[in-house]
Amino acid sequence: MKKCNVGILTFHRALNYGAVFQAYALQKTLGSMGAEAEIIDYRAEFNEKRFQRKKLRDILHVRELYSVIFRNAYMTYSRKTFEGFCRKMQMSEVCTTQDALREVCSKYDRIVSGSDQVWNIACTSGDDSYFLPFLNDSQKKTSYAASIGYQKLPEQFIEQYKTWISGFSEISVREKSAVDIVRQLTGREAEYVVDPTLLLNKEEWMGLSDDALVPKEPYVIMYLMSEDKELIRFAKKLAKEKQCKLLYIHDRLFNLPGAVNLHDVTPGQWLGLFTNADYVVTNSFHGTVFSINFNKQFFVRFIPRSIANTRIQCVLEEYGLFHREVDSLDNTRCEYQTANTILAKNREHSLEFLRNRIIGV
Repeated sequence: MKKCNVGILTFHRALNYGAVFQAYALQKTLGSMGAEAEIIDYRAEFNEKRFQRKKLRDILHVRELYSVIFRNAYMTYSRKTFEGFCRKMQMSEVCTTQDALREVCSKYDRIVSGSDQVWNIACTSGDDSYFLPFLNDSQKKTSYAASIGYQKLPEQFIEQYKTWISGFSEISVREKSAVDIVRQLTGREAEYVVDPTLLLNKEEWMGLSDDALVPKEPYVIMYLMSEDKELIRFAKKLAKEKQCKLLYIHDRLFNLPGAVNLHDVTPGQWLGLFTNADYVVTNSFHGTVFSINFNKQFFVRFIPRSIANTRIQCVLEEYGLFHREVDSLDNTRCEYQTANTILAKNREHSLEFLRNRIIGV
């Protein structure tokens, strides 16, 4: 029987651990099911610009300077840090336009849009390519764990989203709020599935980890999408109380006093640090997801005034772990019996969706 040929359109070029991990996990999972799975090497202009090193003239604007000085927001991105891990993924030829995408997509039986925030138009700077508008064959158009990002879709986007999503033959999303949005827009029931990183268990991720940066002493790992003074204070206090080192994974301009600052951490080293951590402090969605998958004692604080919190809220609610929020912490240990049972059920449901609805085996 001919293998199903699947193209995956996602944010694989983002210099972000969660982005490359979810792309790898989805391709690996589809491949393990017998599909010929390939990442479509779409180099979207918004994504390429986002991860370029800024020039001096780019940060001389008052608002930019404020963010650099007071929020430590300048990131020293390095593509070399991610190159080794990304070579583990099978890629298509490079494409940079929708015309090129249309040509590349013609060779696949199915196109999967997702995961990550591919359906968050604010995140893609208006690029609608991840809704596959250039494909006329709706049977090819599928999504896996696509994230819209919003708890409630802004009024000005409703008609456009309705048009985009209605053209998909199979729809699955990463947040339950997105299930409601799809139902309201199209009258269809989208499948709620896990982020691709949760399709692989801890042992599978450990096979990719590199322990080169793991200290011999107990430690707290801190991984933040946005620096938060309250969360940093909490992490320092936790490390002191637990007599642990504080390790901070980041590529920001200014180092954090009182912590071991780790720069240019490869994805394999990131996995090693998370796997062996005694405690995790984060405000990242994937920092939270990996903490749950690895059964870590973790603590999370929502990013003030950010729509990114929807993703974290959803996963904490799903696994009954809202008590891990720093602002409402009750200091109980994080027990995983219930969460692991829910995860096993959700993982199997998600695998069945991929097996039966995407590649049809």
